[in-house]
Amino acid sequence: MHSGDAVILDATAVAFTEIDGVAILMMAEREDGGDVLEIQLADSFDDQDRRVGMDRHCLVLNGGAIYGAIDAWQASETRVTLHLSSDASQQLGAPLIGVTFDTRHATTVELALRTLLPDEAAARPT
Repeated sequence: MHSGDAVILDATAVAFTEIDGVAILMMAEREDGGDVLEIQLADSFDDQDRRVGMDRHCLVLNGGAIYGAIDAWQASETRVTLHLSSDASQQLGAPLIGVTFDTRHATTVELALRTLLPDEAAARPT
């Protein structure tokens, strides 16, 4: 999954859904699993969430969660690059996550990223 300075995932399964007030983009190596990346964002937060820094998006990579992990992203019709925060970079051992996917998922991925990530992380053309 690591390739030089990036975590790489070739996703054959992509979905954007909402479950119990949490919007979730899921990108998986295979429909039955393999490597899985999720970006999640709850529709509301309480004071405890704010106190512990859980009042923003959550990046989940193969089960490990990091809140506020993505500083910026770039998308094309077949790839998304996630630029990670310094904390997330240290935890994952790379400053970037690159995910490739079939062109049929391009609209879903872009809509999900625009929904889940803050304005300052908006796409830059690739």
